[in-house]
Amino acid sequence: MGQTVSKKRSKSELEAGQDAANKLGKVLQSAGFTLPSLSGTYPVNGTPMVQLGSARADVIARLADWIEERA
Repeated sequence: MGQTVSKKRSKSELEAGQDAANKLGKVLQSAGFTLPSLSGTYPVNGTPMVQLGSARADVIARLADWIEERA
């Protein structure tokens, strides 16, 4: 029974990570950026996680400039 509860909790934590990744992906896309490897990933110590993944250096440089201009 303990495993079932743990799996359910992990699934909702995994879903929370994927939801956050989807939200970030949509916002970045509306600003003209795409991170192709962006995804939710397995929780670490019960904390939902997002994998930013790999992206071209020029895209990350543009993203950093874009954030810096608005910070």
